[in-house]
Amino acid sequence: MQKKPLILIICGAVVILAIILLVVYLAKGGSTDIKDIASSNKQETEVGIPNVTLSAYPLEETDGSVEISINATSKDGYEITSITTPDGKTTGYNPDKKYTVYDNGDYSFTVTSSNGKTKTETITISNISKISSDNPYIPEGFKHIEETEVATGFTIEDKSGNQYVWVPVETGTLTRNQPSDKYTEDNYTASAFVNSVGKYYGFYIGKYEASKETVNGMLVAKTVKGSIPWANINYNDAFDASINTATAYNYIGVKTALVNSYAWDTTLNWLNGSVTNYSSSRSYGNYTNQILGTGLTENDIVNGIADMSGNLREWTTERYSEVALNPSNNNDVNNTSNTTNETNNNVNNSAGNLSTNMEYRTVRGGSATMDKIASSRIGERTDLQDNYWGFRVVLYKE
Repeated sequence: MQKKPLILIICGAVVILAIILLVVYLAKGGSTDIKDIASSNKQETEVGIPNVTLSAYPLEETDGSVEISINATSKDGYEITSITTPDGKTTGYNPDKKYTVYDNGDYSFTVTSSNGKTKTETITISNISKISSDNPYIPEGFKHIEETEVATGFTIEDKSGNQYVWVPVETGTLTRNQPSDKYTEDNYTASAFVNSVGKYYGFYIGKYEASKETVNGMLVAKTVKGSIPWANINYNDAFDASINTATAYNYIGVKTALVNSYAWDTTLNWLNGSVTNYSSSRSYGNYTNQILGTGLTENDIVNGIADMSGNLREWTTERYSEVALNPSNNNDVNNTSNTTNETNNNVNNSAGNLSTNMEYRTVRGGSATMDKIASSRIGERTDLQDNYWGFRVVLYKE
């Protein structure tokens, strides 16, 4: 009778031992070897294996790039000797160095400590919004006017109320309607502008003709509605004011410049897609003989851009190089009908009186006293100014 309890106790002990071994077996992935278990525990706490932390900035959605920071440490006196970046390059570890990426994806970094141990960590970047003609960049310090869309005039505004409209360029290639080799585009700002559009698939143009403003001691181009446009200005002053605009308003990451021939022609081609023959019609501009406030001619607002057809003719950086013309030839392309004579408040500005000692640039469009079509152009001396000549600016990412 006493043997039965002993047998039960032995059986119970066997069952408990079996359960313990089973738990150990499962925990070790199938091995019940005590040496294997000890070896595993040692490996998990082995000295010298680096600790790696990856972080990214910015965390919010961005249309540019993301910087990845790598923080790596190793205990027990070992140093981090090298890092292998996602592009496969191995260099010395520098805790202050950032790795910049321009596309979403997984990025893996492997660090090595002085005892040869390595550790690989991966970070996923998913907040880069690819810039395209339909996804404009918004410069720092600007806000998007929410009700505006790309197809009909995506508009941004700076802290001073200046507004610019996005002109999408789907292929990144600008349009230039060059009527003859008399007209060339060689300005350095135009070259920078072309490169920018090729990268970002569009540009911003002043929503309105420029009006005069003094900011931080500099004359700059203001682009707001209902302002008296800056007329009676020569090319050189218009050029300088356009350049100064970004500096005076403390724009970050973008530049401003006087409209060039690429910007003018590409904008007109885009507007023609919304209003048939806009660039070749006299039905839209202000030709009332009286200059109006910017943006007040309602029928000359297309895709949010105002007064490209009339109100003031506008300087561009396009060079005119003809040196001998018939004085009766007004050199206006696709525009043979004048209803009024354009006058100058200083000197005769006829393109027929060209001088080899002077520089000539091009004015585009019509004015309150001249019903020229928006695509028209005429070469004028850069030192001349007229009561009905003005300008506007473009804004583009560096």
